[in-house]
Amino acid sequence: MTLKQLAAAEQVKAPTMSRIVAGLKRAGLAKIEADVKDARRIQVTATARGRLLLQQARTRRVRLVAEILSSQGEPEMNTLLKAADLMERAVQQAVTKREQPLVNEKTVNKKPDIRGSNNRSFPRAES
Repeated sequence: MTLKQLAAAEQVKAPTMSRIVAGLKRAGLAKIEADVKDARRIQVTATARGRLLLQQARTRRVRLVAEILSSQGEPEMNTLLKAADLMERAVQQAVTKREQPLVNEKTVNKKPDIRGSNNRSFPRAES
């Protein structure tokens, strides 16, 4: 991945990502190589140690979410499953249509409109 792509994905500016990547490289978690197609760009990849650390962090997050969700009742879990299905379908439609990329430089610093395209607020969850 290029530095520019990483910055866009993480919603930070390139100088910020450059400092982050430099720290990851010093820690042995990432390696930086010249882009074969464009000498002005660099490619950033995780080292084996970096990939292991990423996997361990993902595993901890999954366990934490599982622990939190284990205390939910059936109605709450059904609601969460429906919401997850809706989000997955929305992402799939966006990817399929390819009308605009999910992350690009123009939208990186834009605050998201969580009201949706029809500008309605989300309904409150029932207590």
